[in-house]
Amino acid sequence: INTKLETLIFSGNTCDNTSASYLAHVLKHNKTLSHLWLKSCGLTDDAIFELCGRLKWCKLKTLNLDGNPFGDKGAKDLADVFKDHPTLEELDVEGCEEMTLVGVQHLKNAMMYNTRMKILLSDKYRNLVPQELVGRINFL
Repeated sequence: INTKLETLIFSGNTCDNTSASYLAHVLKHNKTLSHLWLKSCGLTDDAIFELCGRLKWCKLKTLNLDGNPFGDKGAKDLADVFKDHPTLEELDVEGCEEMTLVGVQHLKNAMMYNTRMKILLSDKYRNLVPQELVGRINFL
């Protein structure tokens, strides 16, 4: 296991629940990973849950989950981890079309606690964001 890795781009690779579990195991042993790209990997709510168990211990600054099919449960698991995460600065969930307004609400709540975090979000959610958070969300 590479314990010095700072950036991992796994985008476009299928990552089912088993793969997410293996990745979570790797994250447990890596204390230097700061950028994780899992764009369009097929991550479901269950896979996000597997990852979240380890993400809270990572020193991630950037997490790209764009284009994954997780929904509100996955968004809640992410929000629970990142609301008091000490290093996360950017979470990209643009293109996560299974997430509804409920999931967006979970992420908005996390942002109220984690003042460093910015979120990249689909433009269809623009009207749901309170004015005080608008500057911390990039709509795509």
